[in-house]
Amino acid sequence: MKKIARISYINFLLIGLTFNLLGVSLIYIAKHFSVDTAIIGYQFGFFTIGSTSGIFFTNFLLKKMDMKKIYIFDYVLLIIGILIIGNTLSLDVFRIGLIIYGLGLGGLVSSSNFLIIAGFKENRASILTMANFFYSFGAILSPLIAGYILKININWVWIYRGTILLIIILFYLVIKSDFKFLKDSNEDKSENEEKEKWGITIYLVAFAIFCYVLAEMVFSYWIVTYLKMDTGFKIEIASFGLSLFWIFMAIGRFFSSYIVKKMKIESYIILSAGIGFLGYILISQFNSIILIYVLIAITGLGFSGVYAAVLDFGTKQLRNTSANLMTFIIVSGSFGGIMSSPISSFLKERVSIKYSFFSGAIAILLVLVLIVIAEILQKRRGRNER
Repeated sequence: MKKIARISYINFLLIGLTFNLLGVSLIYIAKHFSVDTAIIGYQFGFFTIGSTSGIFFTNFLLKKMDMKKIYIFDYVLLIIGILIIGNTLSLDVFRIGLIIYGLGLGGLVSSSNFLIIAGFKENRASILTMANFFYSFGAILSPLIAGYILKININWVWIYRGTILLIIILFYLVIKSDFKFLKDSNEDKSENEEKEKWGITIYLVAFAIFCYVLAEMVFSYWIVTYLKMDTGFKIEIASFGLSLFWIFMAIGRFFSSYIVKKMKIESYIILSAGIGFLGYILISQFNSIILIYVLIAITGLGFSGVYAAVLDFGTKQLRNTSANLMTFIIVSGSFGGIMSSPISSFLKERVSIKYSFFSGAIAILLVLVLIVIAEILQKRRGRNER
């Protein structure tokens, strides 16, 4: 089982590395196609559509195929996507490459989460926490590595091609692993799930996680471009801003596992979203890179535990654990990712890069407001039930 855990960790590392590459390379991809950055921002929406479709499709495959075959299928899609996006001058072909790339990555997200949930019973929480840390570690590394590669004038396509080495390592580990234990795990699942009526709080939580993912994606997509274009910082300095955000996301995720034991989950979400909003919105008020870095760090700390906390709060809206509810909330977040690109790119095109970047601040503020409303309604429902 240690080998299986290792595969999960490396998969999450790959996922973290990949998601932030788009934001770092945005300006250079725009130059490659001789278009405005807003146009490329729109294209990233196809990547998110692909990744969300990959999540749905993989959930179907998990019922039909062996985990080993699913992983191999995901890795093949990733490699095909990388080869397409790095070898074309056509935006139409580039979009196809992004969709294929997204399908592979979305499939990897779904299958890696399933592997941990279905394969580990006793220490599942600690393995999930460690997997999320590896995701954050990958998200920290990618802008640092990519920023350096771009600084020394290596073509942007190599920041994507470089991940193929990690995919090949995963290929080898998966082929040498046995996933038969998952079949035994699935047989233990209960076939009967008590049906409960979904209240309005569930939909408020789903919208909150939609807003959170939108905010996180907007920040990750546009912070480097904002710092370079609006404030005039060099690419390596701007790229470090994204790394700093994910460094403090990782630190926050480590400590949040202890903090939530001392606080109500609703209070934790409200406090974290509030800190995230203040850090985010204040970035626009300063031109000093030191102060901006401090505010980026504060934003990362605020954002760090929101997703998991909102997901936990949402699944508690029913008395019994519901896989359908969990899927609904996660997919709602995926749609936030889909909308982040067209919304922020529209604002960049029609208004300015500043409005595009700070649309994420409004989204994280909405998370706070929605959870406050959900908490009030939950307390009112509790009183009525008495």
